[in-house]
Amino acid sequence: ARDRVNRILTAAEVLLVERGVGDLKMNEVAERAEVPIGSVYQYFASREELLGQLVTRYHQTIEDHTRRLFKDTDSISDFLTALRGILDFAWTYLHENTGYREIWFGAQTFEPLRQLDWEDTLCNASILSDFPASLPRSLKRSASSSAIRPAAQHAWLCSSPSGRRNCRSRAGA
Repeated sequence: ARDRVNRILTAAEVLLVERGVGDLKMNEVAERAEVPIGSVYQYFASREELLGQLVTRYHQTIEDHTRRLFKDTDSISDFLTALRGILDFAWTYLHENTGYREIWFGAQTFEPLRQLDWEDTLCNASILSDFPASLPRSLKRSASSSAIRPAAQHAWLCSSPSGRRNCRSRAGA
């Protein structure tokens, strides 16, 4: 079953690159994946659900990388290095994964995809907002007065409870 789902997702990604989000058709996904159309609908009730699963897969890759980069930050210098690292990674990921780029651009046309994108943004903001807690007490005062904490904290505080819950459940917390 997992192999079949992966073939469907891979086929959908290839078609997205070729045609864009608006022209993705479930019967063409089934044909490209070499599975019956019923199998596509067995795993994905709609095109939006299929796209949502692709978005979630891409976002999970970025989130995992972000968590690894920020895991052991214990100084402002480490934080800035990790921040540069995630920006470089995100930029490269967007350019090297044309399927993700198509979905990212197309997300503005589908409300469920916009919601997934927003939840991912809130999750990443929460990772950043956790940084000042890892600083030694003597550095917390300078970190809280810098632009780092207020920006991350603002994104976190403005988030919805469901966004925070979604992020925590994806992180396994």
